Amino acid sequence: MTKRGKTWELSGPIGETAFSSSITALIAARLDRLGGAAKRIVQEGSVIGRRFSPAILRRIASDPASVDHSLATLESLGLIMRSDDSGRDHFLFKHAMVREVACNSLLKRDRRNLHEKIARALESQSPDRIDAFCETLAYHFSNGHSIHKAVDYLKQSGRKGLKKSAVIESHNYYEKAYRLLLDGDRIAADSSHGIVELVLEWFFVFDMRGRYKDALILLKRHESAAKNHVALHLKGMYLTSLGWAYQRRENLCASRNCLLEALANGERIHNHKVVAYACVCLIWTCTAQGRLDEALAFTAKAEEASRFFESEDPSWSFEIDQDLVRFVLTGTAIAQWFKGDCRQCRHLGDRLLAYGEKAGDLNSISEGYLCHGMGCFAAGDYQGAIEKCILALDSSAPTICAVNALFIKAYAHLSLGEVTQAETNLLEILSFCKTSGCEYIGTSADALSSVVAVAKGNVAAGVKALNRHARRALVTESSTTPRPFTTCWGASSSKLPCARAI
Repeated sequence: MTKRGKTWELSGPIGETAFSSSITALIAARLDRLGGAAKRIVQEGSVIGRRFSPAILRRIASDPASVDHSLATLESLGLIMRSDDSGRDHFLFKHAMVREVACNSLLKRDRRNLHEKIARALESQSPDRIDAFCETLAYHFSNGHSIHKAVDYLKQSGRKGLKKSAVIESHNYYEKAYRLLLDGDRIAADSSHGIVELVLEWFFVFDMRGRYKDALILLKRHESAAKNHVALHLKGMYLTSLGWAYQRRENLCASRNCLLEALANGERIHNHKVVAYACVCLIWTCTAQGRLDEALAFTAKAEEASRFFESEDPSWSFEIDQDLVRFVLTGTAIAQWFKGDCRQCRHLGDRLLAYGEKAGDLNSISEGYLCHGMGCFAAGDYQGAIEKCILALDSSAPTICAVNALFIKAYAHLSLGEVTQAETNLLEILSFCKTSGCEYIGTSADALSSVVAVAKGNVAAGVKALNRHARRALVTESSTTPRPFTTCWGASSSKLPCARAI
């Protein structure tokens, strides 16, 4: 501050600590003047949260008899106020900073003990409504002593987030659980099994986000444990996840090897879940390699296995395993698209839409419209394909589902000579793929962009890029027929390998 005449002016920026430290000191001094019982109650309430229930406070308070009188004192002093918006008697800290100072004034050991008591009180209070507040239980157990309970509730919160397509929220819960399991100071026993189990659940979130680069790094980090130190069914699911990540990153030979090993493992131990997932992923990998009849054979096998474990396996988790149906039907539709069977594409789209409506799954509805779009495209109805893809985009939640529809839409626009619209869609796809590591769709989008370049008059650069993609397709798939590239390249000079992008 600088004095200028009769006024004071700021002579520089004010840091946050200039206010926060003095305010914190004032609040702390005010809390100290409360006296023993009231101060302890405000501290215990602060650990519950900014909004807290007197009933829970009585169960965890060191002096339950003093709760009501202390709350009345705190309310009269303006530190807390009643919060009756839920129809129940609750209190709310009037200012978040008051709650923060009260909580931080406790010793770390005391805070941890209180978090544990709060979690157990909440858990026993409404055992039939655990799913409604599993996030709160995860928070308190994470800061308490029961780390394995914290991990269980964090996983439950992650599944809950995934079910409602809140993929970032879901990711954060799984990441917190993962870090807790890696904390050697808080986990006494060997946690290899728990970590691998968690990583395999978490992988579904990476898949929904299209973050295959990060997913592959995570899977490889725990490869030794997954292959040598866990139960055989987890090893099978690990190999399936690894095979799927390789497929998305366009390493098709490695993908096929992992998936065939996973399938053999599942059949050996008679685990229908491993068999179902391995076969589903093999549909996609075989289609990408041009093995269309083999892909359709895996479709039948996947549907047979999935019917069994959906109805009889107690480990079935609707929040996660509902994606199995979508993967089967969409993957099969792509194989049928390569075969030019527009009727089958539409039929599979109908099945996806019916399943999506029944299960309340937006992703299945989105990909149902996508399959309809592929059916229209295969029949030469490019305008119809665009309209169906718009419906798919309107229904999709995760970005990875949106880019699939964007690709078909771009391809259809280009087929109609609508170069600008195609370019806009392709740029959006490439921007996503640049950070996600989803080469499977990124490479094809980049290739189709070469056709856009030619259409805009940049013939030399466009043809050069096309030749580069053709050579790459032949090299990377040297052990198989490069069907995805040759099918679309041979169809028309204005089209490029698209099916590998889905």
